[in-house]
Amino acid sequence: AWPAVALNGLQKLNTLLDTYFIGHLPEKAALTAHGAAMNVMFMMFSLAMAISVAATALVARAYGAKTPSEYREAARQSLTLSLLIGLVLSGLCLFVAKGAASIFIPASDLAAQELFRQFLTIYAFGIPASAIITTLGGSFRGLGDTKSPMWISGFQIALHIALNTIFIYGPNHWFPGSPGFGWGLSGAAISLVASSGVSAITYVFWCRRTDLGKVALIGRPVMSWTKRILNIAFPSALQAILRVGSFSFFTLILAKGASSSAAMGALRVGIAIESI
Repeated sequence: AWPAVALNGLQKLNTLLDTYFIGHLPEKAALTAHGAAMNVMFMMFSLAMAISVAATALVARAYGAKTPSEYREAARQSLTLSLLIGLVLSGLCLFVAKGAASIFIPASDLAAQELFRQFLTIYAFGIPASAIITTLGGSFRGLGDTKSPMWISGFQIALHIALNTIFIYGPNHWFPGSPGFGWGLSGAAISLVASSGVSAITYVFWCRRTDLGKVALIGRPVMSWTKRILNIAFPSALQAILRVGSFSFFTLILAKGASSSAAMGALRVGIAIESI
């Protein structure tokens, strides 16, 4: 269990540092926009994560039964389906980015609405990579391997933090001569997408060092496997919709209340602390 606990701790540290970087931007609307964007991000990630639940269950069952051909096929089919779903979710995120801004952010805060749209538009391109990461990480755990996800995702988190320091702030922010692009909240989204892409590629190649063997990103879906995967993934996806839906409803209440922009920014900080 300890590698899974260690990875969880790194993820919480990453969330806190993310909040720190965004919270110290000159544009205070950035924290409001990021707090509102969590609703869409949580939903996209949770739906992509549903396939990983099926991958863990199917791989673990076949691995326990000592049938390598079946657990390798379970991983391949789960990966294929998760990539397809990730592409669909990516398109959905691009579609809702503009409309959701006016729903979750007060009409008076136009700056936060624009940052919200920019952030989600960039974030959408990283959803397929996140789907690959969660599915292969789930497959590794099905083999009883919790160390590989710890090392690979730990590297992703370190890369994400490093890119944040460069992409979010301008040059000379940290010390004289330090590099920086000064892209603000958009820089946070770019660093997230870039680190996810690197991590997804690493997961695919790392499979060859495990019992899963070589996997292909683009495979042929098999209907019988698709049904087995969705039978397990669908209840998990429904649970995610209910959970994130309740959070979104709470956010909508905040958006209609007094000092709504400040409340949304405070919510982002509170969620980061609560995640510990």
